[in-house]
Amino acid sequence: MAPGEFHSNNWRQSCAEQCPPEYEGSGQSSRRCPTNNGSRDITGPLSVLAIVQYILLWERLQDVSTTRGVADQICWRWTFSQMYSAKSAYNMFFCGSTRLPGADLLWKTWTPPRVKLFMYTVMHQRTWTVERRKRHGLQDNDTCILCNQSPEHIEHLLLHCPIAKKIWWETLSAVGLSSRFVNDTLGTFDTWTAMRTGLPKQAKKAMDSLFMLVAWHLWKERNSRTFNGKAASVAEISDRIMDEARAWVAAGAKNLGSVMSRE
Repeated sequence: MAPGEFHSNNWRQSCAEQCPPEYEGSGQSSRRCPTNNGSRDITGPLSVLAIVQYILLWERLQDVSTTRGVADQICWRWTFSQMYSAKSAYNMFFCGSTRLPGADLLWKTWTPPRVKLFMYTVMHQRTWTVERRKRHGLQDNDTCILCNQSPEHIEHLLLHCPIAKKIWWETLSAVGLSSRFVNDTLGTFDTWTAMRTGLPKQAKKAMDSLFMLVAWHLWKERNSRTFNGKAASVAEISDRIMDEARAWVAAGAKNLGSVMSRE
């Protein structure tokens, strides 16, 4: 950088945009000054904002060194080579983000889009159960409408409710997977993982579709009882699940068909 360019260089102008009170308070001589004495030329009354911005700017410039006669270089900080790439720019958008456990498994599973969207809200704890509605002050009673025993949060409704457990047992038994029944108080993704662990590859994919199918029908039964006042028995719900499973197989869920043949 040539003498006198320190305060007039383009990158210095970007600092001026971030700290306008401090920059405007400095005289023309300080902007031309190649030394570190520009602060002496700041004139006029200084507001608290100007002082704060001056200190922040000072901290930013502490590690900046200039070499006369050497042109500035633009370095991309998101790669080790400091060279730009479209991939590194894309990955930069996700820095600091958190990954949802099971997200990859969710989107790869063969199910209709509406079922995937439902499971996405389940895993994000964004379904409007009565327990959540009570938490938001929208209603007083949060009892599960299926068992009338415990608060209706999503894990209880889909996994831990006595009615839900009966439906899970009936469905898994119907396809020869009763040994995969999980009777622990685990979360949604942990239960899903426990059910599929140890199965062959094709059976794992079938279990993925089956898990989302049963959860979907439990939610539909909950809505039917809540909004329509109609309740189905465990046997009726299990039959509906098997009927829709056959429809899924006919629509292209080949892996699910591998366990449906065990009926």
